[in-house]
Amino acid sequence: MDNENMNDSQKPQKSRAKEIIYKITGWDYLKETDKCARPVNWLKFYIYLQMPFGIIYGTYTRISKWGYYEIGLSIISILMILFQIVVYIYLRKLTKTGYYLNIAYLIIGAVFSCAMYIQAMFVYSLTYYSSVIGIVLFLMIWDVIYVLLNVVYFKKRRDLFIKDVEKQV
Repeated sequence: MDNENMNDSQKPQKSRAKEIIYKITGWDYLKETDKCARPVNWLKFYIYLQMPFGIIYGTYTRISKWGYYEIGLSIISILMILFQIVVYIYLRKLTKTGYYLNIAYLIIGAVFSCAMYIQAMFVYSLTYYSSVIGIVLFLMIWDVIYVLLNVVYFKKRRDLFIKDVEKQV
């Protein structure tokens, strides 16, 4: 029996469930990810879980620890959170701007994290030098690997964000 001759209760429910989710969330652009030839599970996790929870956690951390850090570091952290919000807004709409902002966010975030690790290394170097240097190096290497893997991942799915990929290559 083909889909045209089926009534609503006999049709496959998977696409109906997706349509309901799209309508409830207002994220109709999620349909674009279904058209991608490559798997997009990390993209969905990154956009719909990691970014929002990162914004919430970063905001909570800045508010709860206000005054414990240098004012310059706090201002830079707040600017990073604001930048992350802008990236999230554009990235979840799968726009070209979101794509490029995300690449910039990944690189700037890694540079900022590495600078914080180096600062921590100098602060703790007098007492815990041998253990801190290993942790700092590991975290810096992890940040570089994380950025490289994400840049490769998003580059392979660039057609979701940039509609005229053939003209730009």
